[in-house]
Amino acid sequence: MKLLRLVVSWMCLTVAAADEAEFRQRIAKAKEAKDDKAWSDVIAEWKTAEPKSPEPLIAEANRLFSKASTIQINAGKPKKGEIELKDPKTGKTSGRIGPGEPDAKLTGEAVAALKQAVELAPDRLDIRCGMAHLCQESGRFDEELQILKAMIKQALAHPSDQRWIGGGALDKPVEKFVPEKLHSYGLYYYNQETTEGEKRFGAIAQIATENYPGDAVGWNDLALFRYLSEKDPKGAAECLEKAAAVDPSDNIVQFNLAKFYSESGRQAKAKAIYEHIIKTSKSPKDVKSAKQKLKEGEEGK
Repeated sequence: MKLLRLVVSWMCLTVAAADEAEFRQRIAKAKEAKDDKAWSDVIAEWKTAEPKSPEPLIAEANRLFSKASTIQINAGKPKKGEIELKDPKTGKTSGRIGPGEPDAKLTGEAVAALKQAVELAPDRLDIRCGMAHLCQESGRFDEELQILKAMIKQALAHPSDQRWIGGGALDKPVEKFVPEKLHSYGLYYYNQETTEGEKRFGAIAQIATENYPGDAVGWNDLALFRYLSEKDPKGAAECLEKAAAVDPSDNIVQFNLAKFYSESGRQAKAKAIYEHIIKTSKSPKDVKSAKQKLKEGEEGK
């Protein structure tokens, strides 16, 4: 009897996997045909067939957000990811086409679907990251920050249980995986090159260092925030000292630390870092840069 139960369980799993593949194929066909009703109907059927699976809810969020996406036509030269428009007579740039602000109602519904999914699978980091991404794309930073904090809390409480797409394993230890995700979300705001973007970048760096103090990336980001937004090279250097202690081999951190030492009047410490890079680095480019910085330091005396 015991053997029979094991065989039946395996058969159920196999059938479930086959059903999921079939649902995905039907969704792909509906999406390709741009048949939203068929797409929605397949998802509804999938939810009924597998009420405890997060996958149909993820599919629903993807459907909703694809509908929420908009485009904008603006004047000026195209930015990264935008398409250039040219005047057919003169050949000169006349404008640009790029992504617009997603529809707020549909985006909210997509986030709600993912919240239901994460209730079914609380250790799926891909679902939590998906929620954060939707909030980021739709300008809902406060909600995004709360989602990231919840993700951190769950990952710290159950580090060995964390999974990625389809329940697959993470491609690196969770204590490296999560800080790198936080860095990517922060970088989005840093690249906006606005005062508000810098503050948001700093807020994400702050929660990264508070929860993962053993990861150098968060300290490097927090140093950048203190240098840019707070005009505090000394405070930035203190953050980078922590980053350097965590990972002494990270030359990006070392160069940044030397820069902040120089700007806060500690030239001897900056010089020591450049000399150390020259002696130990296996990167010809880094060695060349360190030598150039030493030369500039000597000339500036």
